[in-house]
Amino acid sequence: MNICKGYGKIAREKCNNCKGNGLIEKIKEITIDIPAGVDDGSTLRISNEGEEVKGLRAGDLYVIINVNEHDIFERKGYDLYLDYTISFPQAVFGAAISVPTLKDNIKIKIPEGTQSGTIFRIREKGVKRLHDSDYGDLYLRINVKTPTKLSSKQRKLLEEFTAESKDESKFGKSERNLFEKIKDIFV
Repeated sequence: MNICKGYGKIAREKCNNCKGNGLIEKIKEITIDIPAGVDDGSTLRISNEGEEVKGLRAGDLYVIINVNEHDIFERKGYDLYLDYTISFPQAVFGAAISVPTLKDNIKIKIPEGTQSGTIFRIREKGVKRLHDSDYGDLYLRINVKTPTKLSSKQRKLLEEFTAESKDESKFGKSERNLFEKIKDIFV
């Protein structure tokens, strides 16, 4: 609302602009800077851009921020999470992969024998902290893609691998207890 220029003049009729209340409705478009690091539900106060009241300065405008979800990153505070799928051979032999960040792509080394569900922490590649120069972290969750269709040669090689490998499937505790280890020494 803006104060009507015709308000307060002695007149026999009500002002056509403000209908005698002294204020007129006006829509104004302004540009504001959204600081890096704001989160969903954050509120920004813009001084002197709110509603005017007769005889006083304009009030403040409050803007509530709604942050859209990112296409590939999940945000938790200032940290980002990214699901990244690697192939079975990359998990077995290790690999150097290119990982997207908010600014660019970075190379990281996936170690040999990486399991599905492994999480790598990449420091300072998350969201910029509000009113600070630091950044959150990026957490990379590895998913190993298991082949669904194998050629006959691939199947044969995996069967040979299985025959050479001991059964590594486990349930519950994965390590033998101390008593079992000592028992093996004497038996």
